[in-house]
Amino acid sequence: MIPLQEQERLKKYFDERLTGGVKIEHFTQRPLSILVAGRDECRFCAETGRTLEELRALSPKISLRVHELSEAAKLAAGYGIERVPATVFRGQLNRALRFDGFPGAGLFPPLIDALVSASRGSTELDGRSKRSLQRIRERLDIRLFVSPSSPYCPPMTALAYAFGLENQRLRVSIIEVDEFPRLAEGMRLRAVPTTVIGARARFVGAVDADVFIDQIANAAEGRSLTASEGVFGTPAGPSTPLGGAPEPRTSPSGLILPGR
Repeated sequence: MIPLQEQERLKKYFDERLTGGVKIEHFTQRPLSILVAGRDECRFCAETGRTLEELRALSPKISLRVHELSEAAKLAAGYGIERVPATVFRGQLNRALRFDGFPGAGLFPPLIDALVSASRGSTELDGRSKRSLQRIRERLDIRLFVSPSSPYCPPMTALAYAFGLENQRLRVSIIEVDEFPRLAEGMRLRAVPTTVIGARARFVGAVDADVFIDQIANAAEGRSLTASEGVFGTPAGPSTPLGGAPEPRTSPSGLILPGR
C-alpha cells in the first residue's frame, strides 16, 4: 500500500526518531458474502489494515494488534469506538490517541508525527502552550472531524494530537468524515475541520494553538464561547465545505510522507 521508496524513507525516519515503543490497537470488520440488515460494510478496512501492517514492519518499536469489532466490544468501548476502521496508538506516556477511518493524503503526516511524539513522550509545542494545557483540569473528549480533501485539516490534526499527549485529561479522536456520511449528517457538519469539545462547544475552521487551547479552557470551565470564537459551528478560521469534489480515494498510494 505504501510505495517501496516511501517505505524506505519512513524506515529511516523511524530509526532516527523513535525512542520508545508504540502500541497500535486496530479495530476492523471482516467482509461478509451476504448482506446483513443494520450492518454497514467497511469501505476502507482492508486498505487501512494493510497500511498499518506495513508501518509495523518498518520498526521493531511498533507493535500492532488487530481486533474484529464485534469480538472486542469491551475493549472498543473503553476507547469509545463505535465504527470501523478505527486505530488507537499509545506510546511512552500510555495516552491513547485515536483515528477513525483511513488516514490518507495529507492526514498521514500528522499521524506519523504523533506516533513519533508518542514514542518519545514529548511534543514540539512551545513551553507557553504546554503550561496552558496543564492548567486544564477537567476530563474532556475532543473530536476533530476532518477530510483528506481539505488543506486545513492536517495542522489541526497535529495540534489535537499534541494536546492529547501533553494533557492526559484530553481524550482526542480524529474522525475522517468522508467515510462516515451518516455521522456527518447526524452531526450537521457543513465544513471541515470541525472541532467538538465535550458536549459544550464546537467550532469550525483552522485556528492557531493559542485559540484552540482557549476554546478547550473555556469549555472546561463551563464558560460560553462567543460567536466570533466559533461556538455552535460559526466559522472561526479557514475551512473546506463538505460536499465539494473529494480527492481520489482509490488507493493509499496517495499518502504524503513527512518531509516530502
